[in-house]
Amino acid sequence: YEVFDTLDVSEATRADYIARLTPFISFVENNQFNLNTFLDFKRELRSREDLSASSKNKYLVVARIFLKELNRRGILPVDITHNIRNFRLDKRHKLNGLNDREVESLEWWCQAHSVEKPREVAIMCILFYQGIREGELCKLNWEDVLWRSNQILIKGKGRDDKETVLLHPVSVKALKQYYRVRQYLDEDNRPRGAMFRSRSVPSKQGRITTRGLRHIVKTGF
Repeated sequence: YEVFDTLDVSEATRADYIARLTPFISFVENNQFNLNTFLDFKRELRSREDLSASSKNKYLVVARIFLKELNRRGILPVDITHNIRNFRLDKRHKLNGLNDREVESLEWWCQAHSVEKPREVAIMCILFYQGIREGELCKLNWEDVLWRSNQILIKGKGRDDKETVLLHPVSVKALKQYYRVRQYLDEDNRPRGAMFRSRSVPSKQGRITTRGLRHIVKTGF
């Protein structure tokens, strides 16, 4: 796994690579390594009915990166991934958008719980009205909010710089309500650090995870 140490990627991406390489390592351990190993691994992935084409591609891509890096270092004399394509994906949307009834239900829930559950309402509003990814929301800090211009700085996937995004009026209202909770204050009596923190015991005072975020969305309303 130290092969990934020299790649020019973020620590989160490196950790993801390591986690997704395990199936390929297991495949190699159970089969003789040869020039067709990568192709045979793809064929095994194709036969698995428990994985979507998207998930199969993620395992295949990480194995490809791993083998190419071994070849670049001279550990493998040839690139055994050459001319082997990824799985074809359906380009249609995988999920339908919210219908009118679901939109009305979400708006009603946010209005009804703005005082009782300011944290959850802020999460719902930012996801719904700003349309950002779950990972982007988990990375938000209070310092990213530009209150005077009603904007927020978001670090998108694969980006080094943060992008300025205009906040919807409903998002501004929800954030201000959540701001009044005033937890984790700095020396100037202002909220600081991670905007959304985990409430689980193992991650006490830590940043909320995407898994925790999904739980909130599924059970919040």
